Amino acid sequence: MPNIIKRIFLGARSALSALFAGVLVGTGDYRNAYSFKTWTLGWVLRCLFEVTLYALLGKFIGSDEAVLFLSLGRILLVGTAEVVMCVQSSAWEFMENTLPANATTAAPLWALVAGRGMQWIPSAICVSILASLIIPVIFQLQIPLSTQIYVGVCCVVSAFSMYGFSFCVASIAVRYPSLRNPVGNATTYLIILFCGVIVPIKVWPTAVQAVAGIIPITHITQSIRDHIAGAVDLGFSFQSLGLAIVIGLVWFTLGAVLMQRSVQHAILK
Repeated sequence: MPNIIKRIFLGARSALSALFAGVLVGTGDYRNAYSFKTWTLGWVLRCLFEVTLYALLGKFIGSDEAVLFLSLGRILLVGTAEVVMCVQSSAWEFMENTLPANATTAAPLWALVAGRGMQWIPSAICVSILASLIIPVIFQLQIPLSTQIYVGVCCVVSAFSMYGFSFCVASIAVRYPSLRNPVGNATTYLIILFCGVIVPIKVWPTAVQAVAGIIPITHITQSIRDHIAGAVDLGFSFQSLGLAIVIGLVWFTLGAVLMQRSVQHAILK
């Protein structure tokens, strides 16, 4: 029994070390792609324009409820779309021929790839929270401070839980690098259609709703909608967030298994 515990401890420490190393590499990747100026005037501004466009559609419909529905959905979506970019970035290891070099280490390769893909999470959180603070001011939406705080918490939970899902999807891109863009784009489009961020989930058949329920953002989006409508108390809202976190962890665990196999396949190929 002590030997088993020791193996588990050493394995966990090795995975965490590899994860941290991957985070450092991913941070370097992100800094090479963006300076603070280009991130602010390029990426953040673009995301704010996207959310504003959907809020204007709600204004065109003629109700603050529609503005709130569409803008909140898009706020969550801009963060999710950025996190999904780990599908493409995970294939960079293969394209840059760094996987064979990493194969010489004793660390689990899935953790290296997972750490590198986490570069998108901080930006996704910042952009979503900024949009959630700016858009209500622009459109003069009366949102209580407690609700704004809850939306901010949801943005954080969404980024991390959807990274777990996206990391699992990224295992396909690592195995088949040429499909990285189609797979990443298809993932984002399916989320837009079926997870309730833009299109109300109730318009879909029960079977489709059930499938959408295995995606974390579905529960987060519904949690925000119910919280704003006053349909549920705060305790139940946080239960929905807890469920999203659990689902995200399940996807991340499955992704670790599939990613390890995909990386090994890419190296042997």
